[in-house]
Amino acid sequence: MAPSVPDVPDPDDVPTLLPAPGGRLRRAWRDAPLRRKLVVAVLLPAVWLVPTGIAVAVVQDRQADVRRELRADNDALGALSRLELSLVDAETGMRGYLATDDQELLEPYLDASRDLRRARTDLDAALGADGGIADEVDGRSAAAAAAVVSLVDAAPPDGPLREAALLAAKERMDAARQAVDDLQARVRAELLDHRAEADALTVRAQLVVAAGLAVSLLAGVVSVGIIGTGIGRRATAVERNARHLARGEPLEPATASGDELGRMTDELLRTSILLEQRAATMARSRDEALRATQAKDHFLSRMSHELRTPLTSILGFGQLLQMEDLAPDDREAVDQIVVSGRHLLGLINEVLDIARIESGALSLSLEPVALDRVVADCLALMAPQAEAAGVTVRHEGRVHALCDQQRTKQVVLNLVSNAIKYNDAEMRVDVVVGPGPEGTARLAVTDTGMGIGPADQERLFTPFERLGAGDTEVEGTGVGLALTRTLVEAMGGTIGVDSERGRGSTFWVHLPAAEEPTVPTAGAATPTAAAGSPSRPVVVYVDDNPANLELMARVFRDRPERLVTALRGAAVRELVRTHRPSVVLADLHLPDISGEDLVRLLRADPATRSTPVVVVSADLSPDRADALAALGVRHQLAKPLDVDRLAAVLDEIAPAGADRVPVEELPRA
Repeated sequence: MAPSVPDVPDPDDVPTLLPAPGGRLRRAWRDAPLRRKLVVAVLLPAVWLVPTGIAVAVVQDRQADVRRELRADNDALGALSRLELSLVDAETGMRGYLATDDQELLEPYLDASRDLRRARTDLDAALGADGGIADEVDGRSAAAAAAVVSLVDAAPPDGPLREAALLAAKERMDAARQAVDDLQARVRAELLDHRAEADALTVRAQLVVAAGLAVSLLAGVVSVGIIGTGIGRRATAVERNARHLARGEPLEPATASGDELGRMTDELLRTSILLEQRAATMARSRDEALRATQAKDHFLSRMSHELRTPLTSILGFGQLLQMEDLAPDDREAVDQIVVSGRHLLGLINEVLDIARIESGALSLSLEPVALDRVVADCLALMAPQAEAAGVTVRHEGRVHALCDQQRTKQVVLNLVSNAIKYNDAEMRVDVVVGPGPEGTARLAVTDTGMGIGPADQERLFTPFERLGAGDTEVEGTGVGLALTRTLVEAMGGTIGVDSERGRGSTFWVHLPAAEEPTVPTAGAATPTAAAGSPSRPVVVYVDDNPANLELMARVFRDRPERLVTALRGAAVRELVRTHRPSVVLADLHLPDISGEDLVRLLRADPATRSTPVVVVSADLSPDRADALAALGVRHQLAKPLDVDRLAAVLDEIAPAGADRVPVEELPRA
């Protein structure tokens, strides 16, 4: 009984994936498309660059302000230096003039006055951004200018007033210079502060850039870790599941998600379930096919047995009658019975062979075979048919092929039989063997008959298709050529036909070529029983069919052996112990025990273990024949019984004995 196949659930009715852990936000993230996740993976590091850029921009803006202030400080220092020089030049020129009353000495004073105005203008431009300093510088500049003017005003011609005026002007000039010096000190201090601030801003900008890059790098690592690693891990899981699916293995559990990887995983699991369903369906179909094949084989076995059983009696008694001295009319009738019986047997064998081939039960034994010998044997068998049809059959050539000898003989018989049947009287059939193309052995059967048209050639090898069946009296089922092609192809060969209407036909077969086997040297001859042995050999025959028992009795009437018969298998072992037969003939289908069990029973008993067993049955399928051979059954005879074949087997196994004893005097178990 075929094993049952477990049902596989529908993919829509099973939990395809594990539930996703985490809250709503995490599930939403897992369900997001991969493109969105990749965008997030790229933007996450870039987001941190925005505040970094803003901070750098702020620092750079402040650096620009500081640089402007530094330039203003430098300009202010320059203006103050020029202002101080202008004051000194003006004072010097005025003092010279007052001392000498030389008008030329007023030129430095006038030049210094102009320089003083320009210096004040430059100083206002340099310190315009700093109102407090600019006002103070303006005031100091005005005081310095007033001091210079006071020198001019202090020019009385003589006396103590002139000296007092000069002293007062000197004090104001000194105060003006001190004010300028103080301003220079303040501007230098601010210059140093601005330089320090500029340096600090440079360091701060570098720190901001470094911090921004570090944070962005960290964000990139986190992004790769969270997004890339997760996607990579799930992609690897999908790849492993794909390999499992390809090998037909169970898939690994995966977490549910709505993105592309999740849907791919879900589809893989559904595909796995569908494949399991299909595998289960195929297994059920295979089991049903096996059961159908077993039923078919059983039917064929039973039909073979049931069809061959009556033919055994028909052909057996017909062959016995052919051995008798009959009147011509009676002999013709008996010959017709035997011919018709053999024709029916051939049809049964062909139908059964077709069925065995379709079910794969045909067994072949490929070995180097001499095709010329096979052809010679077949033509010897077909000689009476050819002579009756008035057809001359010739053969030539020599070649070896790798094939099954028995099946090759069946192929040759089918082709030659058709060539004879569908030929005209006084025509010729040529069978030629020889090397074929591409390392093959060629067998060609050529007739001089009516030929076959191109349209009909395509239907030649169709089972149960008989071309021109209504126009000819030739009997047949239409399976001969179909069986022939199947046998040839099973042996690794090809078959075809070359024919034209009115010019005959050539059926050719190409089989794998083989080397001629080496013939072993003959061994020592097997000793036989001495002639004139005082004891007659005994043959035990067990069969539950009375007609078969009667037929066998008629066969052994002209044999030197004594025949002991039995209807049941249980009596055989005792008969073997009692009569020590030279051979046991046994049917396979007995009412109490099978033929195989009977063989095992005899092999298990030391007293009967060495007794040869010959199976005579209508149910000799290839599998059963192999099983019997494994049990040590060397000879197997198929029903309907071939009397000559039976005699040959008995002559090989049982030694010749004394004079014949009537069968009627022998006991029957």
